[in-house]
Amino acid sequence: VEAIEVTIVENDRKPAGYQANQLTILGQIDTSTPEGRFVNSITQSANRVAPAYGLYTSVMLAQAILETGYGTSFLARNANNFFGMKFKDGEDEGKYDYVWHVSNEVVNGITIPVNSKFRVYQSTDESFIDNAVKLKYGVPWDPVRYRGTWKVNTRSYRDATQALTGTYATDPNYGTKLNNIIERWRLDQFD
Repeated sequence: VEAIEVTIVENDRKPAGYQANQLTILGQIDTSTPEGRFVNSITQSANRVAPAYGLYTSVMLAQAILETGYGTSFLARNANNFFGMKFKDGEDEGKYDYVWHVSNEVVNGITIPVNSKFRVYQSTDESFIDNAVKLKYGVPWDPVRYRGTWKVNTRSYRDATQALTGTYATDPNYGTKLNNIIERWRLDQFD
């Protein structure tokens, strides 16, 4: 087994059970395609982070796949940003660098391009941890906004993907897209 070295930016919300250099091998992904190689490349981060926060590994993987187009997006390639996490003025200075990027947002049922600042991460794990923190601790105005994604509050990953639709993403088909990705790659094998 080859050693993995991961650099993590300190985060006071990392749970006690999280170990950055812990190698967890679960499940199998066909790596004969570029898409499969991308899924395989992020599986270790998801396997370390999602369970430590009580979240579904399959959902976290599906989000990263969907948000980055299998790692081909500008944000994945240039910012290690696998979840489309935006930079918040007045809150993120000194914690993250940022890049400007145009993304498509659904507003009143219409998809429009919006130029926004996005967070830059130093590693894949840092991006996955930030996503997990958001899902576990919510947003300032609603700390339990994503409680429907927590394993303790759900029967399956399908409940979690449904809870992300209309809260995490503006796309009304977000949950369906995540479910399709989970089924295609059998990502529930990691849950």
